[in-house]
Amino acid sequence: TYNGETYNHRILREILKKEGYSFFSNSDTEIVLKSYQEWGKECLQRLKGMFAFAIWDEKERSLFLARDHFGIKPLYWIKAEDRFIFSSEIKGILSTKSFAPIIDRQALWDYLSIGAVPAPLTLVEGIRALPPGHAMILSEQGMELWKYWDIDEAAKGVEVPEDFREAIELLRLKLEKSISE
Repeated sequence: TYNGETYNHRILREILKKEGYSFFSNSDTEIVLKSYQEWGKECLQRLKGMFAFAIWDEKERSLFLARDHFGIKPLYWIKAEDRFIFSSEIKGILSTKSFAPIIDRQALWDYLSIGAVPAPLTLVEGIRALPPGHAMILSEQGMELWKYWDIDEAAKGVEVPEDFREAIELLRLKLEKSISE
């Protein structure tokens, strides 16, 4: 299941075609699936966009979930008793009636004091938000959660011009490049 948009799907399509993949549609959803088939969880290093998705890997008998770099698209989950439930909205999880919802006191305190609930907390105890730039694999071996992207790491080595006019020109070039991709 997939919610979002992969901005570089055309480029990835061409790369995957060269690897022998064929496509049934022009959908970026299909690109996400084929990228996972080709690169496994490392596909996250290639995807650019806003997305939240879950892929069932029949061969590995595992569920792979990921959220975009900045967390634009939400992804919530809970492990309640012997069930794992995920949704793009908390109300989707609550609609399963798999547990009695209880207010998470820490999340409520955060909301009342800073006006937001920082991931992974939510206002419902036990329901967690997959944080931005994170992924998870759920399998018979357990749950693995990791951070695949960090803004501070991504910014290392990025040259920031001190001159205002140079900064404007650099921004213009970056915007033109992003539009052409």
